[in-house]
Amino acid sequence: MELDTFNNNRSFTALINTYCREFYSWSRYMGVPKYDQPLADQLAKTSCTCHLRFDFSNYDVEIFIPLDYFSDAGEHRFHFPAFERCLQKQEIKTLTFDRFLQLAKQSLIDENESIDKRLLATSDELMPAFAVPKRLFAIKASANIGSFRHIVNSVDDVHATSLVVYCIKSFAAAKGMNDGWATLEWFRKYLELLGCNDLDRLLAIDVFYKPFTTSTLSERKDAGQAEHLPEKYIDEWMEETLVNHLLPLVAQIGKAGLMAEKTLIALIHSHYKNVAEVENNLLAKGIIHCRRFNIKGKLLGDTITYYRSVPNVLHEVFREDVLLNPRWPGPVYFKVFDNEQVTVAIRPFDIDRDLEMVHQWFNSEHAKTIWKMDWPLRELEHFYRTLLPEKWAHAYIGEINGTPTFNFEVYWATRDIVGDYFEVLPTDYGTHLFIAPTDKQKKYPSITTQSIVDWLFAQSKVGRLVGEGAVESMAALMNKIHVGFRLQGVIVMPHKKAHLNFCYREWYWEKFPQNRLIAHEREQIPTDVQLYDK
Repeated sequence: MELDTFNNNRSFTALINTYCREFYSWSRYMGVPKYDQPLADQLAKTSCTCHLRFDFSNYDVEIFIPLDYFSDAGEHRFHFPAFERCLQKQEIKTLTFDRFLQLAKQSLIDENESIDKRLLATSDELMPAFAVPKRLFAIKASANIGSFRHIVNSVDDVHATSLVVYCIKSFAAAKGMNDGWATLEWFRKYLELLGCNDLDRLLAIDVFYKPFTTSTLSERKDAGQAEHLPEKYIDEWMEETLVNHLLPLVAQIGKAGLMAEKTLIALIHSHYKNVAEVENNLLAKGIIHCRRFNIKGKLLGDTITYYRSVPNVLHEVFREDVLLNPRWPGPVYFKVFDNEQVTVAIRPFDIDRDLEMVHQWFNSEHAKTIWKMDWPLRELEHFYRTLLPEKWAHAYIGEINGTPTFNFEVYWATRDIVGDYFEVLPTDYGTHLFIAPTDKQKKYPSITTQSIVDWLFAQSKVGRLVGEGAVESMAALMNKIHVGFRLQGVIVMPHKKAHLNFCYREWYWEKFPQNRLIAHEREQIPTDVQLYDK
């Protein structure tokens, strides 16, 4: 690769990752569509099975970028070139750095009235340039962590990853460990050196990187033991130490294949949870408990100051992969209800097998008024190709006596819009349920809901179930109350007015005490059960 191309791709990657961190109008897009031929032809030209899709529909544009590596830490890697599609004319063309930056700035300025709209004029001298953010990390000269001492810009993947691999492998050789155990021990010691609020002492050269610019080091030390901790201290630590320091390091280790990023993120959470509990440190408590925090935006360079609210990545430890990222297409739940002579099975949604079926379901008359997903096949396929690879929700099909009967989505409430309307916890999970049959002899609403609740509460990371069904659907609310949900009130969201309801294990078990053991004694799934026609 020529140097100019390498540097351009490096800057483009940094720009895309900056946008992903500050905005939410993007998602992963899985596979090649069946009902969108122009897009299918274009995606087939890339070697990637997954892309990032950016929704700029307000400007009649959508963007697809081939995804080479998805990073839990937010430092994704891409395979260029990318492309944009005009939604009205269906024209597809190569995406340039300047074009993406223009759309990103347009989105930012449209959302923030305080930013001068003249900055959109690319010929205007006031237009600030995007600069690759300085995300640095240091390798401390220490007998505990290795003898290498250096500072690198983590956006340069080749340099940064090589350095990290060298340090960890040297540490592994010195300690006589394999790479996996050495990575965990090296990173744990790195966190111990970093401490809770004293990043300066870890960095080799202070002039290159000065964190916590709005407060002094002594103020930060005092703040950790104060009775009340200003939010600015948490925001500063999360931005300067977590976002600009630890997460890039996590990403380099992940990209090198030394350890899964989510394992290292869990180690960060565990470390600061221990600091919070042992030292009663308020800053550490804020680090692990805050749902969101504010960071200084980077899209407009250093000349324009604005802030964005971003989710706490450390809460990834509460994300239940069994629910949100199933690893195989077979049944995840199976139960026989002897009294009713009914068997219920749940399996992940299969877009190749289930798309046309749920399209027919959603276009039935009883679905249109409540479910409101009576879309054309092309639009429905797009919905599932962006939902299924995501980390915050997943779709499932339920079968009763071997016949597909219901569809539901599981979602992580803290990353859903509903989490803005109550005191959401990172262990809150919700569902959206659609039962296809209208014949009362085939619906089995109680058994269906019991099965879903059984399965969800069998997962250790699920603490509370959340419901937010539309107020028009009283039948759905009554069904939930029947299995233990309790109404909390009515909330008004942008897209609907809803009944907010909760359910804890104890409330569910009060209704169905016989199901208390399900979380501990799961019934074996018969190997000869066929859940669908092959």
